[in-house]
Amino acid sequence: MKIEAQLRPPVLVLALSGRLDAFTSRALEERLAVALQDPAVRHLILDLAELDYLSSAGIRVLVTTLRQMRNGGGDLFLVGTQGYSQKVLEMSGFAKTLPHYPTLALALSATGNADAAEIHWDQSLPFAGKAGSYQVAPWSRDRCQVLVLGDIKDVLHCRITPELMRSKHFSSTEYSIGLGALGDKLEDYLPILGEMITIGGTMVWLPTDGHDTADYLIPQKDTGEVTIRTGFNVSLSGHFNDLALFQSPLPEGSAIGDIYRDLFALAPSRRAPFKGGLCLAMRAEVHAAYGAGVLRSPILPNQPTNHKSLTDPENFDTWFEIDHAPRHHQVTGLFSGIGLDLHSDYAKHYDQAMLDAAFYVNPGNRAAANPDQILHNHGVFFSPRPFHPQPRSLEEEIQAVVENGDFRDMRHVFDNTRITRALIGIAYIDQFARDPAGVAVS
Repeated sequence: MKIEAQLRPPVLVLALSGRLDAFTSRALEERLAVALQDPAVRHLILDLAELDYLSSAGIRVLVTTLRQMRNGGGDLFLVGTQGYSQKVLEMSGFAKTLPHYPTLALALSATGNADAAEIHWDQSLPFAGKAGSYQVAPWSRDRCQVLVLGDIKDVLHCRITPELMRSKHFSSTEYSIGLGALGDKLEDYLPILGEMITIGGTMVWLPTDGHDTADYLIPQKDTGEVTIRTGFNVSLSGHFNDLALFQSPLPEGSAIGDIYRDLFALAPSRRAPFKGGLCLAMRAEVHAAYGAGVLRSPILPNQPTNHKSLTDPENFDTWFEIDHAPRHHQVTGLFSGIGLDLHSDYAKHYDQAMLDAAFYVNPGNRAAANPDQILHNHGVFFSPRPFHPQPRSLEEEIQAVVENGDFRDMRHVFDNTRITRALIGIAYIDQFARDPAGVAVS
């Protein structure tokens, strides 16, 4: 087991990797005994994103440390538990005993120390890309997955049926794109399914009811009584590995496709091995927004009589509304999306069936004709909001826009959408996998 320490007074962050077993738990005990004597340490965060093995001996150390921290007026938090370690915590009954947060940022915020939660931009690395300049700061060490629920081919061939619909909790769908709706009765929302996005847990969708007006819900608490209804959803499992502050040198901004190209070029130096896939979320200043929206619910009764794909030239114009000119100028945008570098060795690492289920090329997305990458992004747009010169976290920036912004629109986003400035969450995708979440809609 390796232990990496970072002191952010009054918080000590220890990142554990490898095995926490009967032997290595002694080393952790010794390290903690010394560290917790430091008067600058009041709270302890253990980052377990790369912990491959956990036994009862390791859990005993965690529980004992939790008791010690609380007796001294502090607390212990776990971050990033996943895989085998998470299963062991749940099986042993300690998953609810040991406080856990999905991201380091949220755990740091829970300590009540505002400075500790800030991104340390002074420790970030500069990167000069073709689209613009970046400051890149590390955020988490998660092994991220993209989880695919359903299949984009069922959407494009108008094969969505009640049996394919699923309900997902807001808390398990923080960053995602897909086809979805909100509502109680299947017969009410199935005929108006539309493009959807979840960004920081907020769900926005574009009902295909003929009004061309997006709707949204901002949850303050996930009670489980109101859920996201979806027939196709692509979501991030894990937490962003890096945060990047992007600045375009052009007054008209840089294309979102070119930003992806820069981040693909950067990725091998940030994550080895880089397998070719990225999941991004952005809070951006948008000079010009281009996109599309599906006009009718792609359910089986609406299937074209020629039985061809909705993107086939015979059907495309009657099924999609396409922006040939910018739909919005000078707006604030929130984006979720995935991308695949076609020059990478992605075929060696990813399940091709999962890639085929997640990606498609919209014929109206002219910039996507370049064969070096394939992107799938959705965005929600607001009236311009002030951008903090040094944002504290992606979550806080998104929350500020969602709660205080003047909502305008939501769309599938084309690659030529132009960004002048953005805070970007970057996840390096370890795997594209089938989403086990979601329950059948009754």
